[in-house]
Amino acid sequence: MKKLVLFMALAVTIALQAQDNQKVTEEKYPVMTFEKTTHDFGTLHEKDIVDYVYKFKNTGDAPLIIEKIRASCGCTVPSGWKKEPIMPGESSEFTVKFNTRNKIHKQRKTISIYCNTKNKIERVSFTANVIPDPKLEKQRAERRRKWMENRNKRLKNNRNGKNVLIKKKLNFEQQDKVNTHKIAVKKLEYQKLKMEQKLARYEHKHKGNISAEKVKKYKDKIEKLNYKIKSNKKAIDKIYEK
Repeated sequence: MKKLVLFMALAVTIALQAQDNQKVTEEKYPVMTFEKTTHDFGTLHEKDIVDYVYKFKNTGDAPLIIEKIRASCGCTVPSGWKKEPIMPGESSEFTVKFNTRNKIHKQRKTISIYCNTKNKIERVSFTANVIPDPKLEKQRAERRRKWMENRNKRLKNNRNGKNVLIKKKLNFEQQDKVNTHKIAVKKLEYQKLKMEQKLARYEHKHKGNISAEKVKKYKDKIEKLNYKIKSNKKAIDKIYEK
Protein backbone atom coordinates (compact mmCIF):
# COMPACT_ATOMS: atom_id res chain seq x y z
CA MET A 1 0.00 0.00 0.00
CA LYS A 2 2.83 2.33 0.92
CA LYS A 3 4.51 1.59 -2.43
CA LEU A 4 1.31 2.48 -4.30
CA VAL A 5 1.01 5.79 -2.40
CA LEU A 6 4.65 6.62 -3.13
CA PHE A 7 4.19 5.75 -6.80
CA MET A 8 1.11 7.99 -7.09
CA ALA A 9 2.91 10.86 -5.33
CA LEU A 10 5.86 10.50 -7.68
CA ALA A 11 3.54 10.53 -10.71
CA VAL A 12 1.81 13.71 -9.49
CA THR A 13 5.21 15.39 -8.87
CA ILE A 14 6.42 14.51 -12.39
CA ALA A 15 3.18 15.82 -13.92
CA LEU A 16 3.49 19.13 -12.01
CA GLN A 17 7.13 19.50 -13.04
CA ALA A 18 6.18 18.86 -16.68
CA GLN A 19 3.53 21.59 -16.47
CA ASP A 20 6.04 24.03 -14.96
CA ASN A 21 8.62 23.18 -17.62
CA GLN A 22 6.02 23.73 -20.33
CA LYS A 23 5.17 27.16 -18.92
CA VAL A 24 8.86 28.06 -18.77
CA THR A 25 9.62 26.89 -22.29
CA GLU A 26 6.42 28.31 -23.83
CA GLU A 27 7.51 31.07 -26.19
CA LYS A 28 5.94 34.49 -25.85
CA TYR A 29 4.99 36.58 -28.87
CA PRO A 30 3.97 40.17 -29.53
CA VAL A 31 0.52 40.76 -31.06
CA MET A 32 -0.34 43.61 -33.44
CA THR A 33 -3.90 44.74 -32.76
CA PHE A 34 -5.01 47.36 -35.31
CA GLU A 35 -7.72 49.95 -34.90
CA LYS A 36 -8.59 49.20 -38.55
CA THR A 37 -7.00 46.62 -40.85
CA THR A 38 -8.83 47.98 -43.92
CA HIS A 39 -9.54 51.51 -45.12
CA ASP A 40 -11.71 52.80 -47.94
CA PHE A 41 -10.56 56.04 -49.58
CA GLY A 42 -13.86 56.21 -51.44
CA THR A 43 -13.94 57.99 -54.80
CA LEU A 44 -10.71 59.68 -55.92
CA HIS A 45 -9.62 61.46 -59.10
CA GLU A 46 -6.54 60.30 -60.97
CA LYS A 47 -3.43 62.30 -59.97
CA ASP A 48 -4.69 62.51 -56.37
CA ILE A 49 -2.11 61.56 -53.74
CA VAL A 50 -3.67 60.46 -50.46
CA ASP A 51 -2.41 58.89 -47.27
CA TYR A 52 -3.73 56.99 -44.29
CA VAL A 53 -2.33 56.27 -40.83
CA TYR A 54 -2.65 52.70 -39.57
CA LYS A 55 -2.70 52.70 -35.75
CA PHE A 56 -2.04 49.60 -33.69
CA LYS A 57 -1.14 48.37 -30.22
CA ASN A 58 1.13 45.59 -29.02
CA THR A 59 -1.29 43.45 -27.02
CA GLY A 60 1.12 40.51 -26.75
CA ASP A 61 3.61 39.41 -24.09
CA ALA A 62 6.87 40.34 -25.84
CA PRO A 63 8.40 43.41 -27.50
CA LEU A 64 7.30 43.95 -31.10
CA ILE A 65 10.05 44.48 -33.68
CA ILE A 66 9.11 45.63 -37.19
CA GLU A 67 11.79 44.65 -39.68
CA LYS A 68 10.23 46.25 -42.78
CA ILE A 69 6.90 47.17 -44.38
CA ARG A 70 6.24 46.54 -48.08
CA ALA A 71 3.29 47.31 -50.35
CA SER A 72 1.92 45.17 -53.18
CA CYS A 73 2.43 48.00 -55.70
CA GLY A 74 4.96 50.75 -56.36
CA CYS A 75 2.14 53.31 -56.23
CA THR A 76 1.87 52.67 -52.47
CA VAL A 77 4.63 53.82 -50.14
CA PRO A 78 4.68 52.91 -46.41
CA SER A 79 6.71 55.09 -44.02
CA GLY A 80 7.09 56.26 -40.46
CA TRP A 81 7.13 52.98 -38.55
CA LYS A 82 9.09 52.74 -35.33
CA LYS A 83 12.50 51.12 -35.69
CA GLU A 84 12.90 50.48 -31.94
CA PRO A 85 11.08 47.63 -30.14
CA ILE A 86 7.46 48.40 -29.25
CA MET A 87 6.84 47.15 -25.74
CA PRO A 88 3.73 45.19 -24.63
CA GLY A 89 0.84 47.62 -24.09
CA GLU A 90 2.53 50.33 -26.18
CA SER A 91 0.76 51.91 -29.19
CA SER A 92 2.35 52.92 -32.46
CA GLU A 93 1.50 53.71 -36.10
CA PHE A 94 2.77 53.99 -39.67
CA THR A 95 1.63 55.94 -42.73
CA VAL A 96 0.78 54.68 -46.22
CA LYS A 97 0.77 57.06 -49.19
CA PHE A 98 -1.16 56.14 -52.35
CA ASN A 99 -0.45 57.80 -55.73
CA THR A 100 -3.43 57.30 -58.07
CA ARG A 101 -1.61 58.12 -61.32
CA ASN A 102 -2.24 55.28 -63.83
CA LYS A 103 -4.22 53.42 -61.15
CA ILE A 104 -7.80 53.78 -62.33
CA HIS A 105 -11.21 52.34 -61.46
CA LYS A 106 -11.49 49.93 -58.51
CA GLN A 107 -8.24 49.52 -56.60
CA ARG A 108 -7.26 47.26 -53.71
CA LYS A 109 -3.75 47.35 -52.28
CA THR A 110 -2.18 45.20 -49.58
CA ILE A 111 0.55 46.23 -47.16
CA SER A 112 2.70 43.53 -45.53
CA ILE A 113 4.38 44.10 -42.17
CA TYR A 114 7.40 41.84 -41.60
CA CYS A 115 7.83 41.46 -37.85
CA ASN A 116 8.42 39.02 -34.99
CA THR A 117 4.78 38.08 -34.32
CA LYS A 118 3.79 34.42 -34.45
CA ASN A 119 2.58 34.85 -38.05
CA LYS A 120 5.86 36.58 -39.06
CA ILE A 121 3.90 38.72 -41.55
CA GLU A 122 0.85 40.85 -40.71
CA ARG A 123 -1.28 42.47 -43.42
CA VAL A 124 -3.53 45.50 -43.80
CA SER A 125 -5.18 46.89 -46.93
CA PHE A 126 -7.11 49.76 -48.48
CA THR A 127 -9.54 50.25 -51.35
CA ALA A 128 -10.45 53.13 -53.64
CA ASN A 129 -12.39 53.94 -56.79
CA VAL A 130 -10.31 56.18 -59.05
CA ILE A 131 -11.95 58.26 -61.78
CA PRO A 132 -9.61 58.42 -64.84
CA ASP A 133 -8.09 61.73 -65.88
CA PRO A 134 -9.24 62.53 -69.49
CA LYS A 135 -5.78 63.65 -70.68
CA LEU A 136 -3.98 60.64 -69.20
CA GLU A 137 -6.68 58.32 -70.54
CA LYS A 138 -6.15 59.74 -74.03
CA GLN A 139 -2.38 59.20 -73.73
CA ARG A 140 -2.90 55.59 -72.63
CA ALA A 141 -5.28 54.96 -75.54
CA GLU A 142 -2.68 56.35 -77.97
CA ARG A 143 0.04 54.13 -76.48
CA ARG A 144 -2.23 51.09 -76.82
CA ARG A 145 -2.98 51.97 -80.44
CA LYS A 146 0.73 52.30 -81.30
CA TRP A 147 1.52 49.07 -79.50
CA MET A 148 -1.14 47.23 -81.52
CA GLU A 149 0.17 48.72 -84.77
CA ASN A 150 3.74 47.64 -83.99
CA ARG A 151 2.53 44.20 -82.94
CA ASN A 152 0.62 43.72 -86.18
CA LYS A 153 3.67 44.83 -88.20
CA ARG A 154 5.87 42.33 -86.36
CA LEU A 155 3.40 39.53 -86.97
CA LYS A 156 3.11 40.44 -90.62
CA ASN A 157 6.88 40.49 -91.13
CA ASN A 158 7.52 37.42 -89.02
CA ARG A 159 6.90 34.13 -90.77
CA ASN A 160 6.14 32.27 -87.57
CA GLY A 161 3.75 34.96 -86.44
CA LYS A 162 2.04 34.84 -89.81
CA ASN A 163 1.61 31.09 -89.52
CA VAL A 164 -0.01 31.48 -86.13
CA LEU A 165 -2.51 33.99 -87.47
CA ILE A 166 -3.69 31.89 -90.42
CA LYS A 167 -2.98 28.38 -89.21
CA LYS A 168 -6.69 27.54 -88.96
CA LYS A 169 -7.17 28.18 -92.70
CA LEU A 170 -5.02 25.20 -93.63
CA ASN A 171 -6.68 21.87 -94.33
CA PHE A 172 -5.22 18.58 -93.12
CA GLU A 173 -3.23 17.90 -96.29
CA GLN A 174 -1.69 21.38 -96.35
CA GLN A 175 -0.79 21.24 -92.66
CA ASP A 176 0.86 17.86 -93.21
CA LYS A 177 3.03 19.38 -95.97
CA VAL A 178 3.96 22.30 -93.72
CA ASN A 179 5.01 19.93 -90.94
CA THR A 180 7.13 17.91 -93.40
CA HIS A 181 8.96 21.05 -94.53
CA LYS A 182 9.48 22.17 -90.93
CA ILE A 183 11.06 18.83 -90.03
CA ALA A 184 13.31 19.12 -93.08
CA VAL A 185 14.39 22.62 -92.02
CA LYS A 186 15.35 21.40 -88.54
CA LYS A 187 17.40 18.52 -89.95
CA LEU A 188 19.16 20.76 -92.47
CA GLU A 189 19.93 23.38 -89.82
CA TYR A 190 21.44 20.65 -87.63
CA GLN A 191 23.60 19.42 -90.55
CA LYS A 192 24.69 22.98 -91.28
CA LEU A 193 25.71 23.47 -87.64
CA LYS A 194 27.78 20.29 -87.70
CA MET A 195 29.48 21.34 -90.94
CA GLU A 196 30.32 24.77 -89.51
CA GLN A 197 31.80 23.09 -86.43
CA LYS A 198 33.92 20.79 -88.64
CA LEU A 199 35.24 23.80 -90.57
CA ALA A 200 36.05 25.65 -87.36
CA ARG A 201 37.92 22.60 -85.94
CA TYR A 202 39.87 22.17 -89.20
CA GLU A 203 40.94 25.83 -89.28
CA HIS A 204 41.94 25.69 -85.61
CA LYS A 205 43.93 22.45 -86.02
CA HIS A 206 45.79 23.49 -89.19
CA LYS A 207 46.46 27.15 -88.43
CA GLY A 208 49.79 27.24 -90.24
CA ASN A 209 48.92 24.87 -93.08
CA ILE A 210 45.30 25.40 -94.16
CA SER A 211 44.24 23.96 -97.50
CA ALA A 212 42.20 26.55 -99.41
CA GLU A 213 40.65 23.76 -101.47
CA LYS A 214 39.42 21.90 -98.40
CA VAL A 215 38.03 25.08 -96.84
CA LYS A 216 36.17 25.77 -100.10
CA LYS A 217 34.60 22.28 -100.00
CA TYR A 218 33.32 22.90 -96.48
CA LYS A 219 31.92 26.30 -97.45
CA ASP A 220 30.28 24.88 -100.59
CA LYS A 221 28.52 22.24 -98.50
CA ILE A 222 27.34 24.90 -96.04
CA GLU A 223 26.06 27.02 -98.93
CA LYS A 224 24.11 24.06 -100.36
CA LEU A 225 22.52 23.43 -96.97
CA ASN A 226 21.58 27.12 -96.74
CA TYR A 227 19.94 26.88 -100.15
CA LYS A 228 17.91 23.82 -99.11
CA ILE A 229 16.82 25.53 -95.88
CA LYS A 230 15.63 28.60 -97.79
CA SER A 231 13.84 26.43 -100.32
CA ASN A 232 11.89 24.63 -97.62
CA LYS A 233 10.96 27.91 -95.92
CA LYS A 234 9.77 29.34 -99.24
CA ALA A 235 7.68 26.21 -99.79
CA ILE A 236 6.02 26.79 -96.41
CA ASP A 237 5.28 30.41 -97.32
CA LYS A 238 3.73 29.37 -100.64
CA ILE A 239 1.38 26.94 -98.89
CA TYR A 240 0.14 29.74 -96.62
CA GLU A 241 -0.23 32.16 -99.53
CA LYS A 242 -2.52 29.84 -101.48
